[in-house]
Amino acid sequence: MNMLDLSPRWFALWKRLHAQGDAQAVLEDLLRRYREPLRAYHNIEHLTHCFEELDTAAASDERDLVELALWFHDAVYDAQAKDNEERSGDLLRSALSSAGLNDHKLTRASQLILATKTHEASDSASMLMLDCDLAILAQPREVFQNYERAIRTEYGWVPADKYRAGRADVLQRFLNRAHIFHTESFRKRYEQIARGNLRWSIERLRNEPLFTRLRRIDQAQPEQEILDEAADVLRSGGLVAFPTETVYGLGANALNSDAVLKIFNAKGRPTNNPIIVHVESADTARGLVKEWPETAARLAATFWPGPLTLVLPKSPNVPDAVTAGGPTVAIRSPRHPVALALLKAAGVPIAAPSANRSTEVSPTRAEHVLKSLDGRIELILDGGPCSGGIESTVLDLSVTPPRLLRPGLITVEQIERITGSVTTVPTATSDAVPLPSPGMLERHYAPKASVEIAPDSGEARVRELLAKGHRVGWLSSATEFSGPKVRQIRMPDDAPGYAAQLYAALHELDAAGVEFIIVSRVPDTPDWLAIRDRLKRASHPG
Repeated sequence: MNMLDLSPRWFALWKRLHAQGDAQAVLEDLLRRYREPLRAYHNIEHLTHCFEELDTAAASDERDLVELALWFHDAVYDAQAKDNEERSGDLLRSALSSAGLNDHKLTRASQLILATKTHEASDSASMLMLDCDLAILAQPREVFQNYERAIRTEYGWVPADKYRAGRADVLQRFLNRAHIFHTESFRKRYEQIARGNLRWSIERLRNEPLFTRLRRIDQAQPEQEILDEAADVLRSGGLVAFPTETVYGLGANALNSDAVLKIFNAKGRPTNNPIIVHVESADTARGLVKEWPETAARLAATFWPGPLTLVLPKSPNVPDAVTAGGPTVAIRSPRHPVALALLKAAGVPIAAPSANRSTEVSPTRAEHVLKSLDGRIELILDGGPCSGGIESTVLDLSVTPPRLLRPGLITVEQIERITGSVTTVPTATSDAVPLPSPGMLERHYAPKASVEIAPDSGEARVRELLAKGHRVGWLSSATEFSGPKVRQIRMPDDAPGYAAQLYAALHELDAAGVEFIIVSRVPDTPDWLAIRDRLKRASHPG
């Protein structure tokens, strides 16, 4: 089959986009240059599909120039991807997906890491291809910001001052060029946008007060070098975000009041909201409380390390900043191997709420942390997605019978097998001083979009909002629905699976730009208590 016959409209499209040259000659040159890589990496059916998609795009005129160019690169340029390019694509995929780019844009964006090393192109085909790579510079500011974050991640091993100076120099060289783009069509449409993004990034690199490093760390066997780096930050009074089995935590040395206060500043957290202290073992916990009752010992023996937080009268060595001035301290031992290894390396208890801005959706991935706290903290340890997905259960042992202050992954039924009857406390108001536990504010865990909990599947409400022209997200576990302004996420029908995906789903819908998030009714059974609690607080009006 002659590949040039696959798409007659393709040539008309490129004549529009590249009017100063012969579009057919450009395409023939590209296919000649990449014919062997195409044969090696793509079968004819795949290539045919790519061109058919381009046909549709060209006919509808719905896609912009950049997206059309990126579609084409999927069929040719990416066939030559080398290992380092593929790894760059993996790094960028997670950071850019939250900005709403489709897979084809993500694939092409990965090439800019190499494109930054190329400043000239010798022929029209190469110029057009390079402009497709450089198009990421002209994306909306949030997309470009996510891209720059991903580049930081790629070079996380470089000392912060050297990276900032080097990256600013690279971007300044682009800015100093007479034209960033090589072809007139790209210059006319994207030159000024790209220059604005470059100036913004250079300014941040040269003047931002804090540089947030992101280090990938092996979850199964955490690298000691990276742990030592994080431990040094903690011991010197800095902030480190790290994965736990629940959500990512924002850690500080729990025995350093000044360091703990930095958590409140970074998060914008109310000072009446206490912070959970993470410890390596029950032995460490005993040194932070006035007494360690038998009930605490039995609960710790059963559920630690794990997602159960115990509240007990604090010892004098625990700073008031940790407890919001209250008489009790909340303590738990996390199960995540990176968290435990960090505690061991640091040699101090770590005060750590969720690693996000106050009242927002808790982070279950490192990119969630970076998006929320970039420039506010020193270091993020990327240990992959959190398995549990929602925060720990908080149990108050300073009273009899014990009180459930926050439902979580450990259920009341599991606790009562050890403690007997457990009571609950009502939701606290924001002016309560101090709050008895984190996670008790009426509005918490909330995305930007308005969350509504449906009394049923929610389909009728989704259709109602769509009819009014709104962009809608929908968390459901059964009904299938599709449409141009609806983003449906199918949720698991079991409580642990639902919990593991809940916050990630809310982050995804926020990134998609929906105005409303409709949540299908979840079961009214004890094992769903924590999920109902999170949804209720997320849906509370701000």
